[in-house]
This record gives sequence, C-alpha cells and structure tokens, in this order.
Amino acid sequence: MRKIRRRFTYKIAALLGILTVVLFLLFIGPQEMDRNEKILIIERSIRSTMNRGACRLPQLPLDDPEVMKYYHAVDQIQCGNPHDDWVTCEKSICFVKPEISATQGEVICTYTDVMRSTDYNSKYGKSTKTKEPYILRASDFVKVVCHSSTSGNSWYGMAFGIRDGVAVKPKTPPQVPIYAGLAGGVADIVAEDNNPFVPKHFNVLMFGFDSLSRNAFQRKLPKSYSYLVNDLKAMVLKGYNIVGDGTPQALVPLLTGYTELELPETRTRMPNAKNVDVYPMIWKEYARHGYYTSFNEDVPNIGTFTYRMKGFAEQPVDHYLRTLYLEAPNMWNRCVEHCIGHQPDHVVMLEYTKNVNIHITNMSWHIIFVTNLQIHIYL
Repeated sequence: MRKIRRRFTYKIAALLGILTVVLFLLFIGPQEMDRNEKILIIERSIRSTMNRGACRLPQLPLDDPEVMKYYHAVDQIQCGNPHDDWVTCEKSICFVKPEISATQGEVICTYTDVMRSTDYNSKYGKSTKTKEPYILRASDFVKVVCHSSTSGNSWYGMAFGIRDGVAVKPKTPPQVPIYAGLAGGVADIVAEDNNPFVPKHFNVLMFGFDSLSRNAFQRKLPKSYSYLVNDLKAMVLKGYNIVGDGTPQALVPLLTGYTELELPETRTRMPNAKNVDVYPMIWKEYARHGYYTSFNEDVPNIGTFTYRMKGFAEQPVDHYLRTLYLEAPNMWNRCVEHCIGHQPDHVVMLEYTKNVNIHITNMSWHIIFVTNLQIHIYL
C-alpha cells in the first residue's frame, strides 16, 4: 500500500513539474524572447501624441528635507596602512620599496603573473625569483611573495602596473566618424587629420558612478562637482535621461549606440545567448584608430557585462582590471572586504588608471571605468 502511495506521489510531482514548465513557456517565455515586439511597442510610444509636448526640465531642489533625511555620513573604508605593503609598481616595473629595504635589509621576492582565463576565472603564469626589479610583460598583475634573510620577516600580496609588450596598434584611415560635430562626414575627418594645427588624437577618459543622479552627485560629492564645473569648466548635461532601467540598459547605449533590445541576445538565462564580444563597443573603434584601450569596474560580482550577461569570451581591451579583482579574494589574509592589500578597491582603480596615463606617453588612450562600490554600498 505504501509503495502505491509513493508511486502516486511521484507521478503527481512529475505532472506538476511538467505543467510548471509548460506554463512558463506559454506565458513567460514568449514575452522574454519576442524582442522585436518590444522594440515595436517602444517605437509606437515614442511617436505617440502623448510624447509631443514641450520638454520642460524639472528644477529639483538639492536640499529638500524629504530627500535629505535618507542621506547620512559613512565611515571611510579601512584597509590598514599602505606602508605595510613591501612591493609597488611604477609603469611596468615592480620593485621592493626603498623604505622596506632600509628596514628589512636584502629582500628576495618571487613574482607570479596573474592572467585572465575567462571573465570569471584567472590563471597563473610563470614565477620569477629575484632581488632585482621585476618587469611586467605577460600581465599587468602579479602575486608576490617576499622574504628578508636579514630580518627573517616575510610578506606576500599583490601588485599592479601597466605591462610592456602590448602591440603598437596600426592607425587606419577613418571610415566611421569618430569625431563629433563634423557634418561633412569622412571627407572632413580626413581633412582634420591632415591639418598640422589640429591635434591628431585626443586622450579619452570616461569616469562613471553607477546608479547616481546628478543631484545625488552634488549632494554627496560637492567638492568633486565644484572642481568639474568651476576648475575644469565641465559641461553639465542637465537634460540627459537614461534610456533604460538598470546599469546595462543605461551603459550599453552609451558604448554601442544601440539599446540592448537591438543587439544580439547575451543574457545568461536565455537560450542561444552569445558572449558580449558581439557588441560593437566604442573601444573597438578607438583601437582601430591606434588607441590603447582599458575598461574597468571595481566590483566584479556585479559587473555590467557579467552579472546577468555571459561576459566576454576574449579580453575586450588592452588593460582589463577585472582580473585583479577576481584574484583578490584568493589572498584571503591580505585582502579584507573592499580592499586589495592596503588600498580600497576604488583607489586601486584610480591608481591603475593613473598608471595607464603615465605609461602610455607616445600614443593615445581610451579609458572607461565605472565605480560600483562607492554607490551601491556607501552612497
């Protein structure tokens, strides 16, 4: 009797499972997969008479009590004393700090390259044991183990710089306009390039704070806002609106010129999804024009192209900081939460960007970096 009841229970459970899958495919699946229908609905909404009114920019107060009651001061990230790190890198050269040599005596270090395997895993290169400076060639990142025969003390951690050996990119004649404001198209671009009084290339730096409005930026970072507007004479796009709800929905159009719906499917949970390599990222265009490229985010577990997308199959840019952040948790007793060694994650990203600027002096660079840590956790 018990066996019959058990078989009956199994059959009911199997039937309910099949029914759940069928209902999902019938009512949820088509809504997710029919991208063309979504685009059509959006296009109809744009052309609707409801959207033909005058565009009035709202004048929102900065210090409204209803908003300010949700703002509060936060403690700084505590990562320890940066002077406790034995090794640092400048450009492509990693070395024991002079103050460490002065207190520890002769120090011998083993440097192991940390290289990208995938967007979710890193791998180790060969190890080099030396007391001389180490030159980064295979990777921008190294795991370092040091020992002082004089004091008997040891240290291990991570270091980063900008490696040598990145191939010089060939400059190609512009086929797609890369400069704004040239209505004449390719002919005007070529004329600009041939003008000896016009700079041939400009370095480009895009610095983004995820999930932060203009007013919130002014409230939480008033000194930065003042420096941008008053010192750098930055242009504030007061009428800019995001074109989607979410980081990828807002960032993808900025980097590709297309909405996510107009591009191939890359979401992990969807069948036949592709890697994000298929996106026409703007850094590809810059690379084609001879630029060195870099794309960096400081929280890998919520990365723009890896949280719900499949990530990149190949390393997307020349200098890719994600590899360092992936390896940091493996240095469990040297990296506390939100820190790499004795530096906060966002400071590491800023230092890495500065290194790119210092190292690449005879060529142009295009850098994009987005900080998620400060916004999602502290702002």
